[in-house]
Amino acid sequence: MGNATITNITRRPTIKTTINFGLAYETTAGQMKRAVQILEEIYRGHPQTHDVIIAFNNFGDSALNINVIHWWKGTDGRGS
Repeated sequence: MGNATITNITRRPTIKTTINFGLAYETTAGQMKRAVQILEEIYRGHPQTHDVIIAFNNFGDSALNINVIHWWKGTDGRGS
C-alpha cells in the first residue's frame, strides 16, 4: 500500500464501461445491424452519455458478440 498509486476517480470527467451482448448464432446479418442500431439509439439517447462505440466484435463460444464501450458523464458510479 505504501508504494501504491492512488487514483481519485472523482477527478475524472467520465467513467468507461464495457459490456458484451450475445446474440444467437441464428441471428441474420440484418438482425445484427438492427441490434447495433437499437443499442446506438439507447446509449446515444441517454443524457449522461459522453461517447459510445458499438460493434460486432467476435464469434463467441455460444453467441455472436456485440461489444459496447461506453463513456458516461459523472463519477458517482451510477451513470445517471
